[in-house]
Amino acid sequence: MRWLPIAPAARRTGTDVASNSRPGDRRKPGPPRLSPTRLNCYLECPRQYYFGYVRRLPRRARSYFSFGTSLHAALQDFHEQGGAETQPVETLLENLQTSWVDAGYQTPQEAAVRFDLGQELLTAYYQAAEERQAETLFVEKMLSLPLEGFVLSGRVDRVDRRPDGLLEVIDYKSGGYLPSVDELENDTAIGIYQLLVARKMEETPIIGAIYNLRANQSVSIVRDESQLKQVESRVQSHFQVLSRDTTFTPLPGPHCRYCDYASYCPAAER
Repeated sequence: MRWLPIAPAARRTGTDVASNSRPGDRRKPGPPRLSPTRLNCYLECPRQYYFGYVRRLPRRARSYFSFGTSLHAALQDFHEQGGAETQPVETLLENLQTSWVDAGYQTPQEAAVRFDLGQELLTAYYQAAEERQAETLFVEKMLSLPLEGFVLSGRVDRVDRRPDGLLEVIDYKSGGYLPSVDELENDTAIGIYQLLVARKMEETPIIGAIYNLRANQSVSIVRDESQLKQVESRVQSHFQVLSRDTTFTPLPGPHCRYCDYASYCPAAER
């Protein structure tokens, strides 16, 4: 086991890693960028954030990331080509074959089982999509919002215009857990996605939904302008803490079991 302390010679703050500049890049660095992924990483454990985004230690491939990436890519192409209105289910399943990522699976047999599961999930998704009345506006779109001292950015999975006229931001999940509405209210990522889309489209209120592909169900929450301002205020506060952090104090917990950097961290739960 090799423990990695915070290097005194490189006591950078959390914003250093989020800069637009790269080592050896002579261009003027842009403002720091903060995404839901980075923010959630920091909130879960600042030391994990340090290892991943400041020290830039590599992450190992994990099968569940590959599974989710494969499904996302298949759905992106499906909706970009018109969805169920213009394509048969066979096209969606072919998309999965084309986009399949094998990284992280222990054996070819394990990958094959997951591929079959992916086909089942997408077949059920297609059947639900045939009944859907909403218009898809864009998929897998990167959005940015300049805020005080940094740029908030995130890639939204899908944005629909519902029959009632409201915008709906949809975040796909391929795991087995479907959150409650109360949990969704405290979900950092979905709040940020709602904020980003609302500012781009200049519309409120806006719906944020998590679509669980395994359950083939979604749970959603509506935020109006005042609630979006609360999201923005919380993100600003988190950024202020992160940007001044030089110690990245670890927050051990059950998540340590899945952390790529546990072997470097003496505080990790085992």
